[in-house]
Amino acid sequence: MPLAESEPAKERPRPNIRCIGGDIVSLEESPGGIVERGSTQNGIVIRFSNDAKPSAQNVGAPVKASLRYLDGDIELCAITGCYWIGHYEDFATFQVEGRYKLLAGMLINGTLTLLAKRRINAHRRTYFDVETHPLKNFQAGTLVVRLTNADNGDWLFERHFAVNVSPLTIEPL
Repeated sequence: MPLAESEPAKERPRPNIRCIGGDIVSLEESPGGIVERGSTQNGIVIRFSNDAKPSAQNVGAPVKASLRYLDGDIELCAITGCYWIGHYEDFATFQVEGRYKLLAGMLINGTLTLLAKRRINAHRRTYFDVETHPLKNFQAGTLVVRLTNADNGDWLFERHFAVNVSPLTIEPL
């Protein structure tokens, strides 16, 4: 039965994504991917949660991230399909009350470098390859982090951060 014209369409429930913060961490490459460990503060990680809300239908979602590094109004680099620590795919499935870490940059040979996952479909299987995007000569600028639903493209979250390379720092704007 179609909705009467006076009845608004019911909005579907959305995850309650919260940014816990941006941190400078020690990252190392392992056989399973990039992990948070070591003693060299060489990575930028943004931590997220999908917190339950009282008196609401709580839902999870597949979440894709995009990162944009800016120098003033000039876009230096933009990637989608970012690197979620602990996840094989180019997205993370946010469960209710889950915690997630997005790799927003890593110092490689002194250069801030973004890591993205590229989806490859071959031999009736899907693979993910890691691509590096060095930000040559980047010293300071703005990082824009945007999260969208990987299934339907719904906007879920956006935040801006100030990033410096020497010393490596991140602060919300």
